Amino acid sequence: AIAIVVVAAIAVFLLDWDLQPAIITLVGGIAAALAATGTGDGPIEMLRPVESIRQPSPPDVQDVIQAIVHPVLIVADGRVTHANAVALALLGKHIVGEDVRVAIRHPGAAERLASPTTGVPQGPINLVGLGTKDQHWEMHVARA
Repeated sequence: AIAIVVVAAIAVFLLDWDLQPAIITLVGGIAAALAATGTGDGPIEMLRPVESIRQPSPPDVQDVIQAIVHPVLIVADGRVTHANAVALALLGKHIVGEDVRVAIRHPGAAERLASPTTGVPQGPINLVGLGTKDQHWEMHVARA
């Protein structure tokens, strides 16, 4: 079939002495011959079903809070479940698993944490002396 296409392309060229129609005849004829023989009908290796494509896993909570430059604690049922490196440096590495009021060890924080927010946004609490005597911190409490 390809030989016939080549002969046809040469004949077109000899009739007009124009290369463009001959090339079009050659390319079109080869494409038609390949389509007629079924070449190229198989699966393409690069295509995969959507379910086989591995989706990136969502970031872990710990990975997210580690990116924050301020101390961050995640609390569930009154206990610290996650803390970023900044919080661990400030409050101690032992705080994960502790009661949050014990972990922070500040009267103002303990008072707010004893009665957590009820869905109504509350302002920040100023904590003085947490870490060192002259450090000032602003604590925000929010429900997830």
